[in-house]
Amino acid sequence: MARICVIGIGDAGIKMADRVPAGAGEDVVRIAINTDRRSLERSSAAVKLAIGSARTGGLGTGGDVETGRLAAEDDEHLIRESVSGADMILAAVGLGGGCGTGAASVVLRNAGETGAITFMFATLPFPFEGPQAREAADHALAELQKQAGIVLAIPNERMASFVGDGKVADTFDGVNRVIGSGIGALYRLITKPGYLNLDLPALRKCLGGESGLGSMAVAEAEGAGRGEQIVRQLVDNPMTDSGAALTGARSILVGILGGRDLAIQDVGTVFAAVKERAPRDCPMWTGTAIDDDWNGRITAVLIFTDRWKDVGEQAQLNHGRSLLAAKKTQRGQKAEQGRFSFEPFDRGRFKDVDPTIQDGIDLDEPTYCRRRIRIEK
Repeated sequence: MARICVIGIGDAGIKMADRVPAGAGEDVVRIAINTDRRSLERSSAAVKLAIGSARTGGLGTGGDVETGRLAAEDDEHLIRESVSGADMILAAVGLGGGCGTGAASVVLRNAGETGAITFMFATLPFPFEGPQAREAADHALAELQKQAGIVLAIPNERMASFVGDGKVADTFDGVNRVIGSGIGALYRLITKPGYLNLDLPALRKCLGGESGLGSMAVAEAEGAGRGEQIVRQLVDNPMTDSGAALTGARSILVGILGGRDLAIQDVGTVFAAVKERAPRDCPMWTGTAIDDDWNGRITAVLIFTDRWKDVGEQAQLNHGRSLLAAKKTQRGQKAEQGRFSFEPFDRGRFKDVDPTIQDGIDLDEPTYCRRRIRIEK
C-alpha cells in the first residue's frame, strides 16, 4: 500500500491538515510543522516538528518570512526524515504570514527530493490582510513553483464566497474544512478500491512528471440527484470562475469518492459537465474510489491547471515545428501559416526590474504565452 504524508505547515496549514477527515488508514502519516509550540500542541497530527526553536524560543516568527525560512533550514534534517519513504505528499500552507510562507519552499524541496508525487495546497490572503501579506504570498508562490510538485493556489476570498460570508471564525473554519475535504478525497482515490482506479502510477502519468501551478474545486452532495448537485456546485464554484476557468485548462483531473451506492450515471454526469467546458484537446483523467463511509453521498475533487508542461519543453517543441516548416519550404512545398511561439520572452530594458507577480503569475509575460493560446501570425 502507498505511504502518504499529509503535512500542515505553519498555523494556518496545520488547521487545514487537521480538518482532513479521519479514517485514512495506517499508511497515512499526519505531520505538523511550526515554530510555535502552542500551535503544535493543539494539532491532532501524529508527528509534530518544532522547527527553529533556537531562533524563536518555541514562539511564532512575528510574521517574519525570513525567520520562517531559516527555521526550516535549521531543522531541515527533521523535515527530510519525516517524509522519507513517502510515495505521495499532500502539504497545506497559508501564505502571507511568517512561518508557513518562509518554510513552505523548504518543505516542498525536501518532499520533491524523495521522488514522491507532491501537491502543495496554498491559500492566498484576503485583501484586508494588507498589501504586505499579499506581496509575501505572491513571492512565496513564485518560489514554490520552482520546486518539484503541483502547487494549487487557492485565494481565500474566492473560497470564502463559496463557503459563505459570515463570522470570521466560521469563514476560516469553512475554508479549512473544504480544503481538508479535498485533501482527504485525493488520498482516498489512491488508497481506496474503485472501478476507475487512480493509483500512483496512473497519477504520475496524468501529471506527466512535471511541476506546475493549478487550482482546485471541491463539491459535496448527498441524497437524490447527487450528480446534478455536484455539477451545480462545480459550475457555480468561484474557484472555477463559474466554469470559465476550465476553458483555458491544459490538464484536468476529476476524482469522485462515493459509497457502494455510487451510480455510474452520477459519474458520467459530472465528467460530461467538466468535459463540456474544457478545451477539445485538453487531456482529462477520471478516478473513482469506494468508501463504505460515503454511502448516500458523493465528494468530487477537481484539479485543473494550464501549466502542467514545462516551458522549456514547449519551446523545444515549437522550435522543432519551425525547423520542419522551413524544410518543407526548401523542398518547394507550400509553407503553412506560422504561429507565435511560447518561447520565453525578452524583457529588454526592463530585465533588471522586478516582475509584476500576482497569484504567482508573472503578469509581464504576454497573455497568449501564459494561457498557451495559439495566435496565427
